[in-house]
Amino acid sequence: MFTIKIISRSRQLAKQFHVAKSFVQKLLKQYRQTGNIAPLVRSKQTPTKLNSKQLKVLEDLVKKNNDATLEELGQKFLSITGITISRSTVDRMLKRMNLTLKKKH
Repeated sequence: MFTIKIISRSRQLAKQFHVAKSFVQKLLKQYRQTGNIAPLVRSKQTPTKLNSKQLKVLEDLVKKNNDATLEELGQKFLSITGITISRSTVDRMLKRMNLTLKKKH
């Protein structure tokens, strides 16, 4: 009986605030577990996949080959270090180091 009232109330709240019923249920569950409905804090940023020496190799590659694509940089990185990294990893590492790929004029 109590469960039916909660489900009915969840639907009413969802309709009132124009959100999904699952969102209301998530907030209720979070409130029961933590006593708070504030957004959960994300954990710290994950460490980079590359160590400082490898980041230096990537930085040098970008400086020498500033017109290379992310894919080409990944292949050159593989040939130098023997470590395969994806195009998206190359992009993330360059953003983290504040490096951009500028085409030659």
